[in-house]
Amino acid sequence: MIHGRFQKSKVFGAMIALVALLGLQTQAEILVENIDGVSNWSPPAGMKTAIMAFGGLAGPLCAFPELTSTCDNCDQVVGLKKCNRKRVHPDLTIKILFRSDVGSGIAALLDYKGKIVTLGTGTVSAGEPHTLQMTWRELCHHKNVPGMNCELLSQSFRSYLHVAVLNPQTREIVDSKPLDLIAYTPGEGIASDLNFGCDTLEEGNRGICNYGLWRQADRIRITPVYVNPGFPFTDHLMFTKALFQVSEVNFPCSANEGKTFEIPIILKDNGESILSEPILEGLERDKRFFFRVSTEDEAGNIANFMADSVLRQRCGTRYSC
Repeated sequence: MIHGRFQKSKVFGAMIALVALLGLQTQAEILVENIDGVSNWSPPAGMKTAIMAFGGLAGPLCAFPELTSTCDNCDQVVGLKKCNRKRVHPDLTIKILFRSDVGSGIAALLDYKGKIVTLGTGTVSAGEPHTLQMTWRELCHHKNVPGMNCELLSQSFRSYLHVAVLNPQTREIVDSKPLDLIAYTPGEGIASDLNFGCDTLEEGNRGICNYGLWRQADRIRITPVYVNPGFPFTDHLMFTKALFQVSEVNFPCSANEGKTFEIPIILKDNGESILSEPILEGLERDKRFFFRVSTEDEAGNIANFMADSVLRQRCGTRYSC
C-alpha cells in the first residue's frame, strides 16, 4: 500500500468562448486515432472528455535530435539530474491522425478561444483519415508565454485545443474534439528535502519519500511505500511509474546506472495509489544490493531521485554521489 492522501488536481483555463462557438452541435463525431511527435497521449477516459497529450521537457535538448521522433537525453546528464527518454524538441512535428463523420470540410486545430492555430491541407471526407500537424516551436510561439524561449523549449506550458472540422464556406465549426496538450518539466531532479514520515504538506509533488524492502528468496517485496499528500498528482500531471534502480556496486548516481525496475503506479477508485506489482525479481540471494528510487510522470520525465542524505540516514552509510 502507498500511504498518502488523495488530492484532486486543479482545473485551469476557461473555454467559454469555444463552447459558444460550438453551440449545441452533437451529431458529428471525431475519432483521433494517433498522435505522433509527443512523449505520450491517451484518449478520453472516465470523467475526462478531452484527449490528453504530453510533451516531456526534462533535461537538455538532445544533442542529435531526430526530426520525426522524440529523443533520449538521459545519457547527456551527469549525476542525479532530471531527464526524459522521450524528450520533445522545437523541430519535432506533432501529427494528429483523425477521422470525422462529416461529409466535407476543412481540418483545423483551434485554441480555446476558437482561433485557428493551424489548418490542414485538402478536404476532410467522411470516414477518411486526415492529418493535422505543426512543430513544437510553432505551438510554443502561438502560446506566446512571456519570457518563453521556444528555441530551447525548456519551460512548462499548457494548451487547450480542439481538433475541428470547419465549414469550407463560412469557417464555422461543424465537428470538434477537445485536446489538452501539456508540455512539462519538473523541478530539480533530487527530492532532497523528503523525509521518512511524509508529514511535510508542501512536498506533495515530490514522489516517494520512504519505503521498506523485504527479501523473499530471489526477489524483494516493496512494502510499505510512503508518499506525501497529493501523490500521485504533480503539477497537473500524474506520476505513472516508480523507478527502482538496483546496483551491486553502490547507490546508482544517474538514470543510467544499475538495473532499473519500472513499476506502474495505479490509482484506485477510492483515491488510493498503489504499486501494481511491488516485486523486484531476479535478485540473487547472498548478494548485497543498493537501491535508489525515482519517479516518471505522464510526460516521461524522470526525476525525484531519493537524495543521498536520506540514504545515508536510512542505510547508515557515508556514500555520496
